[in-house]
Amino acid sequence: MSTRAKFKLCFEVEAYFNITEEMEVILPNCTKIILPKSKVKNFGTLFYEIDKPDTRIAMVEGKDKVENFFTCLLYTRDRYGSLKPITFPKKPELINEEEFAGQGITDYLDLPASFVIVNGLKQEELNDTSELLGKIFKCSSAEIDTITRSMRWFRKASELDGEDQFLHRWISFEALLGLLNMTNSTPALSNIFINYYLNIKTAQKIFNSNQKVITDLSKAGLFGYRGAKYSEDLALSLKNNDPIEILSKANLCVYEVRNKLLHKGEVLNFIADSSSLLNDIIKGCLKDYVNRISK
Repeated sequence: MSTRAKFKLCFEVEAYFNITEEMEVILPNCTKIILPKSKVKNFGTLFYEIDKPDTRIAMVEGKDKVENFFTCLLYTRDRYGSLKPITFPKKPELINEEEFAGQGITDYLDLPASFVIVNGLKQEELNDTSELLGKIFKCSSAEIDTITRSMRWFRKASELDGEDQFLHRWISFEALLGLLNMTNSTPALSNIFINYYLNIKTAQKIFNSNQKVITDLSKAGLFGYRGAKYSEDLALSLKNNDPIEILSKANLCVYEVRNKLLHKGEVLNFIADSSSLLNDIIKGCLKDYVNRISK
């Protein structure tokens, strides 16, 4: 039997527990959590094993174990529903390193998990951001409230990934639809918003960046309320080569991806790409909306 890599991972969370003495809990799969004395901000250490001495994998698996533990705690503890984000101030520490002497140990820079180095920030981007803020501030107070709410959910999505990110982006999009001040259904409102506020240049750019997922959605056999043929309609729109029509139909498919997740607990295998498409639609709609009304 091959030697397993043993790690420890420290974490901090504002759980507001008054822990008066050190506590320990044994979890499945050779996993243990120790919680020392603390209150308000609670500290802990996770001890666990993985197949190989790879600190990157250890961070991902360790975070999942800690998150799952506290999520379960929300269910098992009565009258407890307030939990701040869990932070991991240090990378996982390999505690049986001597057992891997002479073997390769994979490490990574001590940066936050999911940290990605992007291209250098340009002055032009800062100027564009300032200009966008200026246009938003020129909106009515009601519009500013709606835009701010949408942007808040959009910001939360940037901290997440997977289906959580997708759902937060969808909330951001639905909040943005509030700018229409209409009581139509979500599919109708999304069509109105995209067709009226999204300009052709923006739509073409979004389409060019998301062609793969748009094609996937057109072949996914997605149906809406009362048998609306979302995928089939998208496939037909692709033949017309109208980027705004394509995006309005694609967004209805994304809406059905959302419905399957919320109403059936089904996560489609292209939900991440659908989330990226939704991300671009939200950004395009918001910027084109404030550009139009600021003229």
